[in-house]
Parts: sequence; structure tokens; C-alpha cells
Amino acid sequence: MKTYDEAEREAYYKQNFKILFQLNQFILPVLYVFIFVISLSLREIQYLPIAIVVFIHYTSM
Repeated sequence: MKTYDEAEREAYYKQNFKILFQLNQFILPVLYVFIFVISLSLREIQYLPIAIVVFIHYTSM
């Protein structure tokens, strides 16, 4: 039987994995589209926001 700390650690691990999966699968792609729409509306490429989202996306993998 697992101790309370091991069970709690496993629960945190599962919760963090779920958050990371949602970030990679839903939130970051929406941010890419949002930045693209802003770039089209302003008629300027938004380099810094794209760089920040790419950095977050590839460091969270």
C-alpha cells in the first residue's frame, strides 16, 4: 500500500500531465492562430509574441 505522500505525489503528477497536455494540444495552437489574426489585422508580423509562444511550446515538450 502506498503511503500518503506517494499517493499525493502521483496525483500531482497526473494533474500536471493533464495540464501540460491541454497546454500543448489546445491552448498553444489557439495562441498561434490569435497571433496570426493580430498580425493580419495590424499588417505587421508579431515577432516577439511568436517567439515567446514557440519557446513555451518547445520547452514544455
